[in-house]
Amino acid sequence: MNSAEINFRKLRLDDLSLIQRWLNSDFVSRWYGSGNYAYADVLEKYGSRITAESPTDPYLICYGQMPVGYIQTYKIIDYPEYNALVQADEHTAGVDLFLGEERYTNQG
Repeated sequence: MNSAEINFRKLRLDDLSLIQRWLNSDFVSRWYGSGNYAYADVLEKYGSRITAESPTDPYLICYGQMPVGYIQTYKIIDYPEYNALVQADEHTAGVDLFLGEERYTNQG
């Protein structure tokens, strides 16, 4: 795997069926959610991130032009319940990610 080929692009509404497939796969659902996502669930959760109604900033992880995973960033203070647990300052960011394509694991 050539690390120079790894890039990120903003998540779009037309990516949500891919996100749904990944979230419902055994590979992703054992670590990230229940694996029982209807398209409407995915649209509700990720649509507000795409339209910037949510403070979470969503991206696809790509290898070349191929989407292989998902990554999101956010300021922890934008989520008061979570911040009450971790007590982050206003400069602390959170990052969550998952690989959606299993064949891209263990590549360095």
